[in-house]
Amino acid sequence: MFKRTIAALTVLAAVLCLAVKVDAADAPRHTKDDTWLIYMYICGTDLEENANASRDIIEMQQVDLPSNVKLLIYANGAINWKHQWIERKGPGIYLCDSRGLNKISSWRAGMGKSDTLKKFLTFGEENFKADHRIMVFWDHGGVNGICYDQAFDNTPKPEKFNHLTYDDLNKVFASVYGHSGKKPFELIGFDACLTGSYESANSVADYSRYMVGSEPSTPGAGWYYTYWIEELAKNPGMNGASIGQTICDGNMAYYEATDEKTGGFGSKISAYSVIDLSKMPKLREAYEKYFSEAKNLSINEKGFSGKFARAASGGISERYSDWYTDLNVLAENTSTILPETSAELIAAIDEAVVYNRKGSYLRAKGISTYYPYVQNEFDNFLTQKSTPSSQKSLYKNLLKLDVSNLAELPIKEDSDGNGVIQLTPEQLENVSSIECVIMPFVEEGDESVGLENTGFVVLRSDTHLKRDWNSGTFTENFSWGGQPTIDGHKISMNLITEKILPPDNVETDEEAFRDYYEVPIYWSGKREYTDENGEKRIKRFQEVCNLLVAYEWATKKWVISGVGSDVENGMVRQMRFALEPGDIIAPIFTTLDSNGSKSTVGEPFNYKADSEIKFTPFEEGTYVYMFRFFAPNGRAVNSSHILITIDENDNITRKFSEE
Repeated sequence: MFKRTIAALTVLAAVLCLAVKVDAADAPRHTKDDTWLIYMYICGTDLEENANASRDIIEMQQVDLPSNVKLLIYANGAINWKHQWIERKGPGIYLCDSRGLNKISSWRAGMGKSDTLKKFLTFGEENFKADHRIMVFWDHGGVNGICYDQAFDNTPKPEKFNHLTYDDLNKVFASVYGHSGKKPFELIGFDACLTGSYESANSVADYSRYMVGSEPSTPGAGWYYTYWIEELAKNPGMNGASIGQTICDGNMAYYEATDEKTGGFGSKISAYSVIDLSKMPKLREAYEKYFSEAKNLSINEKGFSGKFARAASGGISERYSDWYTDLNVLAENTSTILPETSAELIAAIDEAVVYNRKGSYLRAKGISTYYPYVQNEFDNFLTQKSTPSSQKSLYKNLLKLDVSNLAELPIKEDSDGNGVIQLTPEQLENVSSIECVIMPFVEEGDESVGLENTGFVVLRSDTHLKRDWNSGTFTENFSWGGQPTIDGHKISMNLITEKILPPDNVETDEEAFRDYYEVPIYWSGKREYTDENGEKRIKRFQEVCNLLVAYEWATKKWVISGVGSDVENGMVRQMRFALEPGDIIAPIFTTLDSNGSKSTVGEPFNYKADSEIKFTPFEEGTYVYMFRFFAPNGRAVNSSHILITIDENDNITRKFSEE
């Protein structure tokens, strides 16, 4: 998960204030004299290598706190700290109040351990009285949990760190606060990726009135602390819903202002929501009914499993990373195959999510849930006790579906001369999605070297083909698009996720539906930056990464959204810098031959301010076209191929495998 790479912004744009949904009986009832204690569990981990944790602590220090608002900060979990005070005085517990930031305990323990969180909460309870309490978790987040401690594991890979699972959180809160029914926290917030989920909300529902989290990975700088803490300092009479709304609005305004300054896209891929945890019992009941019915149908109704998998990963789904999908969108997509439980679940989500802000690239409705788009980490999910057994059983059934029998499935010729694949109901049951792959057919001299000996360069993979899921008929659409290029330079483009524009008779309030692609590149350039001592420096870089490209269906245009080391759901993770004029790009192509695949670097070129992604017509020559079938666990196989030839007059002919 990526987090916090945008430099701090000093001016916050005007905030768009929308109404938060709160029952009249639950309206703000606190007073300006109420006291607040905000627990900050800041696990610096590898994020602090770029001073990300330190910058957020500095944002907290910028607030002129009144005597009735205090921050209790446990800063640890990183090998080295860039914050001058923490670097000099060492990790430990700090108090930030009207007198400033001061260290009050040198106690250190692994932040990915349950006992550490328990001792920190107990320390706050025993040493500080407060009318209201807030808990904020700061670090990486995901399906395994949160707070991956680098300092105690001494490893550069976050997935190997000790960490807190969501079951751990529930156990710790129960051990400290018991089961009295009284909720000790006004708000629990997760400043970490992929934490705006049913799983995280379910783990803390009995111990807080509200929760704030992010469905997708959090881009850039994470939360903007100065804004919301300052608002609370001005008005300690706020309640958890109002504070949560302020956090969401402040974060989104931060990204919008940053994007305007840097030309970035953080605001487009960000989403934050406020969940009323008093509504969790109803949501929990609807959630378990939904997955129970889905599990039973996956066992007893032929074809259901495939339909459910396509609803979770098809063109109008909302996928986050390899493990999360928007729960509301999933319920909407399954409304025809699970009509009663889907409707009940949607209604429960609408009650629970009292505030939601999302960027224009997202359809986020406020709460996500685990879905195994790949097999990885599924075993960890199975160990979570708070997850319904029906959901685990459903996913086990889905992950057993296999498409290996579709390998080399022959492509036939239809009445119009196009290539078509016909799947039986039994074959269709195992397929979650289908796309096409296009490669040039290489010839030497006058004689073809043959498929078994030829190296093919993958030009494009996408889903622009004619699909009829009801009949199982899939027809190639070679004429759509063409060779992807940047300023006339050929590139390779691979589909990441699709968001298909609905039919004309379907209403939508989305700004634009987009298909997201990654373009592998070798990228080099230089940037000026200011180090932690305020000195100007030059950073030179050369790295292999992915360019994110989005195709906007509404405008029928391509946009370059960002660049980084990985892409998920149209979001670049671990973003280094935005592309700038003068940067050098060398496209990377995947070459396939009888020995497997390898990478080939194309000719480099300079990126310009007006550089554009375009599809240029395929050149004269022969191309290999095949279908790619995906199983619900992400594994894929290719069909047989056809050869499509374009002659000097742009006439197109096809040769099928039986020929």
